[in-house]
Amino acid sequence: MAATELTELLKRTLASVEASSSEAQTKLGANTLSLKDQVEVGQLLWRIARAAQESLDPIKDSLRQEALHRQRGRPGRQFLSGRSRTSRCTVVVPQPEVKLRAGADVDALRQALGNDFLSFFTLVVAPRREFAERAEERPELVQVLAKAVDTVSEKPRVSFND
Repeated sequence: MAATELTELLKRTLASVEASSSEAQTKLGANTLSLKDQVEVGQLLWRIARAAQESLDPIKDSLRQEALHRQRGRPGRQFLSGRSRTSRCTVVVPQPEVKLRAGADVDALRQALGNDFLSFFTLVVAPRREFAERAEERPELVQVLAKAVDTVSEKPRVSFND
């Protein structure tokens, strides 16, 4: 299949998916989709998204490589255009980032740097996983601890079987 034929096929597919998605949103908004229908529609949209992502990943890899080549590996933005006026993408080549190596001996580093440690590194303070259990063991600290933390619930994750 020639690239122009593939482009036209994808444009027709996109129009069909957009129309179907709009109809599903209308029915969801009107509360006319049963739970079983929502699962069915969700499963199909999941499969469409996954199929699109599988095709998109190698294209994105190729575009990244092209941007890196054009930027000569330097950070910045590279704007790439397709054949139509509306097909454009931006590839952002990020600044290199300094990260602590996995397995680095932070205690030894802290000892070697002494007072200069905080000039080079930050300390991340976060509740430990066993926070609740430890707080229960120390009732005299519960009020102080309660003023310092919040309990937040993440959005439930949804996935569909293939």
